[in-house]
Amino acid sequence: MYKFIGRSFVYHNLIPKIDVKLEHNKAYDVNIQSDSQVIVVNGRQMQTEPNEIHVVFSNGAWIPYSPKCFKKHWQKI
Repeated sequence: MYKFIGRSFVYHNLIPKIDVKLEHNKAYDVNIQSDSQVIVVNGRQMQTEPNEIHVVFSNGAWIPYSPKCFKKHWQKI
């Protein structure tokens, strides 16, 4: 669980078509997910560089992940 600390706003998500309304001081159940994959090279596991990183909400909606903004506007509770 994370608490959003910032100015309230609505992020219009296209896929899935769900609007994400972020409100100041409200707790959200979010996960940070990426499209990186684990591959095996010469018997060693390696993780590929991600092309996209998202903050995914429990309802399936997501917003783009920005490390600077996430550290500034989100607090782990």
